[in-house]
Amino acid sequence: MAAPRKGELGSNRVDRGVHSFESTTAYGTPVEYGLSEQSEQYNSRSPEMVEILRTINTEEGLLACTGGIAILIMDYILGAIRDAPNLEHLGKHCDLAPMLTPRIAVKLSQRSSRIPSSAHIPHGSLAVVHARRQGAFGQIYFGNSAGDAVAIKQPTGNYSKIKVTRAVLKELMLGLLLNHPHVLTPIGATDTLFPGSLCIISPWMICGTLREYVSITTDGTREIPRLLTELADALSYIHSIDIVHGDLRVPNILVDGGGHIRVGDFGMSGFNGSSAESSSPQVTGAVGYLAPEIIAPESFGLPELPRSTFMTDVFAYGSVCYEVLEGHPPFSGIFFAQVVWKVLQGRRCAKPPDVTPELWDLVERCWAHSPKERPNALHVLSLARNITSAFHA
Repeated sequence: MAAPRKGELGSNRVDRGVHSFESTTAYGTPVEYGLSEQSEQYNSRSPEMVEILRTINTEEGLLACTGGIAILIMDYILGAIRDAPNLEHLGKHCDLAPMLTPRIAVKLSQRSSRIPSSAHIPHGSLAVVHARRQGAFGQIYFGNSAGDAVAIKQPTGNYSKIKVTRAVLKELMLGLLLNHPHVLTPIGATDTLFPGSLCIISPWMICGTLREYVSITTDGTREIPRLLTELADALSYIHSIDIVHGDLRVPNILVDGGGHIRVGDFGMSGFNGSSAESSSPQVTGAVGYLAPEIIAPESFGLPELPRSTFMTDVFAYGSVCYEVLEGHPPFSGIFFAQVVWKVLQGRRCAKPPDVTPELWDLVERCWAHSPKERPNALHVLSLARNITSAFHA
């Protein structure tokens, strides 16, 4: 394939030998292969990627790509995450190969208003069955896709279409970049169900939220150590990809049909330390989940605009543990201002009855007032595994 000329980088069509595609919607393109076939395509695409990237000299040039070229680059990055040797091969021939990172994939999707080809769900393959619940930033519908139950998230809120679309693209891309048994990876997205709305499609979690599962499952209390260990495993993995979840709460922690944790909802997520991509947490709602440095960042020598970090995720993990153990969020039933005062004073909820000292010690470590005193997610996972082993010994 000949390298694209300068004026062709915005073209919506890319010829790729056997495969070609053309943009037909504002967000993605129909293609002739699915996610399971993608990994087989990357080695054959390496020469093509070399030719494309040789015409681009900078990261800004990479992010200026549009249409089919942008989709091809995002496809390649997603595949390279699962096939590292392929990216290493590309690096021998192209100086821009190190820039093909998850961060670039997210930025490129937002700038080009395109999604990877594997994530595009074609018209007619989905059906909405009924609405299930209204979230802070979206309506959740129960749907059907080729006989499989799916969750359809339609964005809502009084925001501009551009802002909403960028937020949905970021949430979708962050989810697609994660590949772990305890993370709810989206299937893809479509703009054909509701006019003007790009909806994220995910597998339906039949057992509901973590709290619902524990409350309805026979001997659910005995399952808590295992479930919290799976949650710590997911959080450790998410942090290892340099992503901050930013909204780790029980409603966003689901349970699949096998009774295993699946962390979802990456709408408030972002890359660690990057103010351009991460979202500012809202100091409202479930304030018992918010670390003190989120509520009053200036008290910790931080910028006035609060940012979620690995350590605020760890604090939220402690609050998830408490809610599952006690049956309600921390400081439930107390006025907002009182909760804020208690958290900033270093006061925390009392230990629920029948909780082992080891498990409560883990909660209190995660709730440490200073972020520097909290364990990182990998340490949390180690402690949770020890508790689970001792519990079932």
